[in-house]
Amino acid sequence: MKRRLRRFGIEIAVVVALFAAVGFWRTRAHARGPLPEMTLVALDGRRVVLRDLGAGRARVLAFFAPWCGVCKLTAQNVRWTAGLAGDASVVSIASGWEDDVQSVRAYVALTKPRIIELLLVTTVPTMILAAGGFPPVSLVLLTLVGGTLAAGSANALNCYLDLDIDTVMHRTERRPLVTGEASPYYMFNPYVPQRVAHDMPEGRYVVLLRDPVKRAYSHYWERVDEGVEDLSFADALAAEPERLAGEAEKMAADPYYYSRPHDWHTYRERGIYAPQLERWFDAVGREKVLVVVSEEMYADPVPAMNRVFEHLGIDPWPVPREEHHNNRPAPKIEPAVADELRAFYAPHNARLARLLGRELPWGS
Repeated sequence: MKRRLRRFGIEIAVVVALFAAVGFWRTRAHARGPLPEMTLVALDGRRVVLRDLGAGRARVLAFFAPWCGVCKLTAQNVRWTAGLAGDASVVSIASGWEDDVQSVRAYVALTKPRIIELLLVTTVPTMILAAGGFPPVSLVLLTLVGGTLAAGSANALNCYLDLDIDTVMHRTERRPLVTGEASPYYMFNPYVPQRVAHDMPEGRYVVLLRDPVKRAYSHYWERVDEGVEDLSFADALAAEPERLAGEAEKMAADPYYYSRPHDWHTYRERGIYAPQLERWFDAVGREKVLVVVSEEMYADPVPAMNRVFEHLGIDPWPVPREEHHNNRPAPKIEPAVADELRAFYAPHNARLARLLGRELPWGS
C-alpha cells in the first residue's frame, strides 16, 4: 500500500513539474509577443478570465473563493489541456457578488456535473471489483478527486471545441460558454480602453447607445431591484456628486481598485457619451468601434445585426426570435426630472452627434 501511494505521489509530482515547465515555456513565448489564441488568466487566485486575443473576446469564466480549491485546480487543468498562454493584465472589472454567483453557476454547468456524477458512481464499484474487496479509503478519495478534476477539465474544453455544433442544437444552445463579452461599465471606466488595447490589439468592439434619459432611469431601477438604492430617482441624482467624491482619485491611485459608487450610482454621468467614445477611439482606433443606436436596433433589429456581423467579420446569422431581457416594470419618470435631464444632456448630445457625424433619434 505504501509503495502504491509513493508511486502515485511521484506521478503527481511529475505531472505538476510538466505543467510548470509548459507554463513557463509558454509564458516566455507570450512575453515575446501576443499569441493569437485563447488566454486564460488567473488574478489573485480568485478570478479567471477567458480571452480570445484574435477576436477580442473577454469574459469572467469563474469566480473562485479562497476555499474553492477543487474548482481552481480544474480551471488550471483546463488551461494546460487547451495549451493556453497565461500572463497578461486583466481587463475585467468586478461588478459585485451577483456576477460572481452567476459565473460560478456558469462554470459548473460547463463541467457537465451529470457526466461527472456518472463517472464517480461507476468508479467505486470498478475499484472494488479490481481490488477483490474494498480498497483503501485514501485511494478511493484520491481517485474520485482526480477523476472529478480530469472530467471537469475535459468537459469544459469539449464545450468550447463543440461550440459551433452546440449552438444549433436545442438541448445545448444555452450553454454559458464565452462567445463574446458585454458590460456597460467597460464603456464608462476610464482605464479599461487602454487595458483592452494592450491585451487585445486586434479586437473589434460594438457600442450600444440609448437615450441617456431613459438609460439613467433604467440604471436607477436596476440598482433599486438589486437592493443597493433606497433614494428616490431625483434624490439619487442630487446625491451623485457626493457619492462620487474622491472615487476618481482612488481609481487613479490603484489601477485595480473597484469603486462601487462609480459603477452603481453614476446615473447622470454615464449618459455623457462623447468623452467615453473618444477614449475608446483614441485607444483602439475609430475603425474598430461600431456604434449602434439602441432605439434603431429595437425598431428593426435585422439591419442593425447585419452591421454588427459585417463589423466583426463573421457570416450573417438570422435573428431567430426577439425576446425582452432584463425588462423591469417601473413607474413613469416624473416629468420635471425628465425635463431637467433633457436640458442637461442637450449640449452633450449635440457633441455626440458631431463626433458620430449623424443625427440621433433622441435629439439634442
